[in-house]
Formats: sequence, structure tokens, C-alpha cells
Amino acid sequence: MRRLAIVFLASTLVPALIGCSDEGGPAPAAGKGGAGGRSGAGGAGANGGSGPTGGSGGVSGSSGMGSGAGAASGGSAGSDGAGPGGAGGTGVDGGGSGGGGTTGSDGGGSGGGAGTGGTGGEPPWPQCYANDKMPSNPSLTVDPAATGYTTTITNNGYVAMLIGPNRPACLTDAVAKRDLEDLNSGIRDIVELVGFPAFPPWKAGHYMNWVILNSGIPGATLSGEGGHQGNRWGHMTFESTQQNPCTWDDYNTGAALHETIHALQSELWKFNNRGSGWIHEAHNTYMGTMREKLAFNRYTMGYGAAGVLQAPHVPIESMGLLNDDTIGGPADQGAEGKTYVGGVYGVYRYGLEIFFMSLQLSMGRGFVNCLWIEAPDNNQQSVFKVLEGYAGVDGVANAVMTFGTRNALIDYGEWTKTVRDLMRSRWQPMNNNWFYVFDTPDGSGWMSPPTKQIPHHEGRNNIPIRLNSGATEVVVELEPDAAGSMGTPEKLLAQLVYRTPDDQPVYGERFSSGTGKVSVPNGARNDLVTLVIAVVNPFDAGNNSQYGYNLNEHFNYRARIVSGGSLAPTSTVPW
Repeated sequence: MRRLAIVFLASTLVPALIGCSDEGGPAPAAGKGGAGGRSGAGGAGANGGSGPTGGSGGVSGSSGMGSGAGAASGGSAGSDGAGPGGAGGTGVDGGGSGGGGTTGSDGGGSGGGAGTGGTGGEPPWPQCYANDKMPSNPSLTVDPAATGYTTTITNNGYVAMLIGPNRPACLTDAVAKRDLEDLNSGIRDIVELVGFPAFPPWKAGHYMNWVILNSGIPGATLSGEGGHQGNRWGHMTFESTQQNPCTWDDYNTGAALHETIHALQSELWKFNNRGSGWIHEAHNTYMGTMREKLAFNRYTMGYGAAGVLQAPHVPIESMGLLNDDTIGGPADQGAEGKTYVGGVYGVYRYGLEIFFMSLQLSMGRGFVNCLWIEAPDNNQQSVFKVLEGYAGVDGVANAVMTFGTRNALIDYGEWTKTVRDLMRSRWQPMNNNWFYVFDTPDGSGWMSPPTKQIPHHEGRNNIPIRLNSGATEVVVELEPDAAGSMGTPEKLLAQLVYRTPDDQPVYGERFSSGTGKVSVPNGARNDLVTLVIAVVNPFDAGNNSQYGYNLNEHFNYRARIVSGGSLAPTSTVPW
């Protein structure tokens, strides 16, 4: 398969990121829908006026969107061997209405019913939208700093194809204009539908440049065929050899948009630092998936997401798990001379799009945008340090914990079937699969995760519990260690979750230590209840000033099932 090498941020300290691929909150409160609403207790009904009827519970929110890009299913593939983009999450999907209040004295409503559904109304977390537009037929010019090209083709859009004196014969005006029309359409969707900020030079009256490599422009060369996002003449560019525009199939179309999105990201100068390299791929793929839903109503998921779900103990802010069980940093720190675990784990950086899908479902699509809009110019902090800055410690903890619980149940709203199908097709053998934690309890029932699966910062564990026959409640106990393996004070969150026999997700109360429980009045789908444990340390903890923690620190605990079930067999699957 031809591929475009992803070589972004050429002028920064972030190294080239080369991947590979074989294919493309709580329930809503009364009065309004809440972000990430899921089955749970509803808000109290509003007090009724005079008369016999109580007030209603929370109202449902408006419908929202996510998306997925994937060459295998008709969407656009990422470049550099990136697989297809993943499924989007429901954006502002309607939260369920609370039930009416029951009759009370003087007509007072006693309480709303359980809130259901996805997100709805105005989420309680910060929401940001750029609201930029791309009017047709803009009056733009090539930045005068650009030199060495002899031909400019624009097709009345926002991208100028610059070709040197050695113009490839296959690159006719008709071919170039066809490609530019498609690329401009994709960029417009990213800006106007997905809501990402526009390319800053457009406001200054200049195009984004598409540089044709090996066409005679001084310094614009590449060995072999391919392309990348570049940094030339003071601005980010899309650069490719003739192979990309002249072979304008699904793969190359998607690759061009993928690299152009990198240019949009990097031109903002918000995460061009070594603490944030992973976001350029994960968020890029997320935006491609969003575009696919918003523009084409497609629901897909890139196969790298299966690797992220099956290695939950690995930090979110990383490039993935190395073969010596250490972690590759957010810009491949610590990976020198080592290799990443391959297969579904080898494209972890792309698969992390599912984290942004979880954020969108749980905290709102605008919350994801805030990362890029709220971060200061030339920001040198990591993604989660920025997130903590506008959402607080509780916001970060919610992002990590909700990611863990959604993944344990594969609860992705309208994308649930897509993710289940992906997991079935990509489920790894037990010796290379860490989705669940299985350990032999001691005489008192206590167990701790195997050494390999002790979670890192932002890591999660899933302990599967087989529901006892006739049980209507599961009770567990959790005892966290006081500190991690390198001395960082430890903070965990835990939650019992399951699906009802009719496949509705149920989330128990969160707890940080001691006893946790969940009511199971009508049984559980596949007799499975899962205890999810997540590391939610504040990001001023740890000993790395840039991203706030040491990637390879572990945070241990012990847990036991008190009543209602027993450790599930190793044949357990999450679908």
C-alpha cells in the first residue's frame, strides 16, 4: 500500500512520527439535559403548583453528531499507514427526559424519573466553538515569502498548488483542479462542520500552500513517493510528490486531507511541543471521523481503537506500549532503540481518536475544541495540563474515568455496534490482551493486578465479575496504595458498571476507596458486572514539569468482591 509519511512540525523538537497499518456523567439534572447523560437517578421533579401534578424531570437535549473516516468503508484514510478513521461519538445527543413528579402534598413533585440517553442540552463543562467560515471564491494570493515555484493552480479555493519548473506530465490543470476541489471541500467540512479554527494566513489574505515535491522547487525534495505536512516559508504546508495528486483514489484523497489537517493544527502553535505529540495524530483522526458523520452520516472506527481499548493500563498521553513493557512518551520519548508492541497496538497514537470520541459523548463536542482554543500561543504544556487549566482537576478526573467506564461497556451510543464489531474482529489472544484483569484472590478474597497490568498515570483496569444467580446487588471493596512506585501520591476512582438484559448501560456511584456497590434488580447482560478502576492523579503531581508525571510510574491497589458475584472466567468478552 502506498502511504504518505507523517512528518509534522519540522521546525520543532517533535520527531517525525512514522506509523504503519494494514487497513485503512451522570444522568441529566432536572430542568435540562446534562452532558454525557446515562442511565441513572434522575433529578428531582420541579415543585408543582397548586393541583395534583408534580413537576417534570429533566428535559431532553438536541440531537448531535459524531463521525468516522475509513478507507475500507468509504471514508478517508489517514496517511503514513494510518488506518481508517474511527467512528465518531454522538455529539450533543438528546439526554433522556426525566419522569414527572409524583403527586405530593400541595401538588409538590417528589422526583423526576431516571435520566437516560446520551448528552443533551448545555453540558456543564466548558464549550468552545471557533465559528469560522470559508466563503466561496476567496480573494487570496500566494504569500510573497514563497519562492522557487513556476506554476500556481488554485481553482478559486483556499489551497494553492505550487509546482516547480519540472512539472510532472500527469499533473495537468484538470487533474490539479479536480484534486483541489475535493481538498477544499474536506477542509471546509473540518472548519465549518467540525468547528476547528481556520488557517490563520487566510485572514492575512494568503493561501495554504500545497508544494509538489521533486518538481524543481529548491529544497523541496523527497526520496521515493509520498508526502507530509511541512513547514516552509514561515508557514505550515501540505507537501507531496506527484503520486498523491495523480493517483487521486480514496487513500490519497484521505491522506491529503489528513496532512492538511496537520497543517491546520500546527499553524495554531498550541501543541507544538514534546509533551503533546500524540494529539496531532489522535485528534487529527478524530476530526476526520467527525467530518465523516457530519458530512456523510457514516459510522466507522479505525482498528487502532481496538488496541487502545485492549491496553487500558497504558497512559492516554503516550505513543503506546513498548515491547519491554515500558511506555513510549507523548512524542516517542523513551522509545529510542526499542520497538512498539505491534498489531492493533502499533497504531496506538491514531487509535486514541476513541478518547476524543469519549470526551465528545461525555463532556460535549465544544469541550474538545477548547483544547485548541483555550491553550495559549506557543503552549509548552501537555494536553492534560491544558485540559486541567480550563476544566479543573475534577474535569480531568471525569475525562479519564468516563473513558474507562465507556470502554468497559463499549458504550458509544450509535457507534456501539461499530465498536463491538471492531472488537470482535480484533480481539487478541489472552497472552496479548489486557482488557480485563484476572488474578487469583487470596484467602480473604483480595486481589491485585498482575505486574504488567498495574495502571500508569491515566491508566485503567477492568475487573470482570460474574453475577451470582439471584443476586440483586454487587458489593466490592477497594484499597489503593498510598503512593505510586516512584512516590507520587495516589488518587484512584472506581465504579461498578453493567448492561441490563435489554442492553442498556447502567453506571453505579463512583468511589475512591472503601466500599462500592451497584444495584442489579433485574440481572445483567451475560451475567457480567465490571469494576472499573482509574488513576486520576492531579497533573501537578509527579516529576515531569512539562506533562506532569513519569510515564513509567505504576499505581497499585487491592480489591475484593464482597458479595453478589465472583471473578469472571478468562473467556469473558465485553460485547
